[in-house]
Amino acid sequence: MKPTAPALGTSIIAALWLLAFFPNNAAPRMDAAIAAGAACLVLAFGISRDRTARQILPGLTLLTLAIPLSITLGTLAAGDLSELLPFAVVALPFALTALASARLDAVQQRRVLWGVFWLGMVEGTIGLSQKLFGVPVSWGWLGEVGSATLLGNALWEGARVPATMGHGIPLGVLVAAAIIIVLCQPGRPAIPVRLAAATYLFLTLLATGSRSTLIVGAAVMGFAIYTQRVRIRTATTQILFTFAVLVSLIYVDYRTLPVIASLDGSASLTNRQDSWALFPRLSSRPIIESLFGSGWDGVRRLREAGVLPNSNYAIDNTALVLGGWLALIAILLLAVFAVRRSSPTGRVLMLFLVGMFLSFDVVAWSFPLALLALVAGMARVAVPATSARHQAASAARFQPVDVLT
Repeated sequence: MKPTAPALGTSIIAALWLLAFFPNNAAPRMDAAIAAGAACLVLAFGISRDRTARQILPGLTLLTLAIPLSITLGTLAAGDLSELLPFAVVALPFALTALASARLDAVQQRRVLWGVFWLGMVEGTIGLSQKLFGVPVSWGWLGEVGSATLLGNALWEGARVPATMGHGIPLGVLVAAAIIIVLCQPGRPAIPVRLAAATYLFLTLLATGSRSTLIVGAAVMGFAIYTQRVRIRTATTQILFTFAVLVSLIYVDYRTLPVIASLDGSASLTNRQDSWALFPRLSSRPIIESLFGSGWDGVRRLREAGVLPNSNYAIDNTALVLGGWLALIAILLLAVFAVRRSSPTGRVLMLFLVGMFLSFDVVAWSFPLALLALVAGMARVAVPATSARHQAASAARFQPVDVLT
C-alpha cells in the first residue's frame, strides 16, 4: 500500500494550530469562524491529496461523528436554526479531523503527533511569557494578566494564563498532551531532551492553574509507567516510582498540597459535584431531548427553564446537556474502542482526553474536540509500515533506553 500523502499530515497540523490560536469561545466570532473555515479548507485539501485506499474502521468513524450529529439533531429539535452556524465552527473541523486522521499511516501519525507537541511548546512559551513577564493575553473572557477578572491560580501564585487559547484548561489539555507525546512517543529525541521538554511543559501546566488537568494527567502517566508506555520505561524506573509513591503516602499529608487543599469548598469542586448531581434532572427531559440533547444553546435554555442552576459557572457534563445520552455514550464507547486499537501513545492520550471530557465543558471548545477526533481517528486494526525495510529500521531505533543505568 502506498504511504499517506505528506500533505494530509501537514493539513491536520495546520488545522490544529489554527484552532488553538483562534479559539471559538474566546476570539472574536468572525475571527474564529474564518479560522475554522480555513481549517476545514486545509483538511479537505489534505484529504483530496491522499490517494491511498487506507483501511478506515466504519464503527469507530460512526462513533466519532455521532457526537456532532447528536448535537445537530438536538439543535434542530429545539427549533432554533440560528445555533447551527456557531456550532458548525466546532463541528466541521471536528468531523474533518476525524476523517483525515483515519487515513494516516504510521509515519504520518508520528509526524502529526510531533506537530501537536511543537504546538504545545509554542503555546507553553506564550503562557509562560504571560506568567513571568506580563505579556498581554491575546483574547479570552478571563481578561488581562494581573487584572481582577483573571482567575487566581492555586498551583502557582498569581493569575492563571490561557496563552492564545482563551482559558487555562484548554491550554492545560494541549500542554498535558504534549507531555504525554514527548514521554511516550518512540524515536528521537534523546531521553535527556525529552525530560527537559517535559519539565518545561510542566511549568506551563502549573501556570494554567488547571487542577483537573494535573490530576487526570498524573493518573494516566502512572498508568503509562506501569503498562510500559513511556520511553524511559524499565523495571528499575517502575520500582523507584512505586517506592516514591509509597513514601509519599506515608509521609506526605496530601490535604495540605495546593492542588488538593485549594479544592476544599472551592467553586471549582462544588460546581463539578453539582453538575454530576444534575443527571436525574437531565434524564427527566422529554425522550427526544434526553436522547439527542438540548442543542448547541441548550445550557441557556435549560437555565431559563429551571432545569440547570442559573449561575456563571460552566456545566461540566456538557456532552449530556448538548448532545444527550447519544453523545455521552459515544464518547465512552469511543474511548473503549480507541484504547483497544490505538498505538501505545494513542491509548494514553485517549484515556487522558476522556478523563478531561468528564471534568470540564470541553465539548464546547473547538481545539479539545479536534484533538479527540485526531486521537480517535488514528485507531485501527493494524497500522501498516511503509515497507519491511522501514519496519526493521523503526524496530531497531525504538528500543527502550534505561535512563538510570
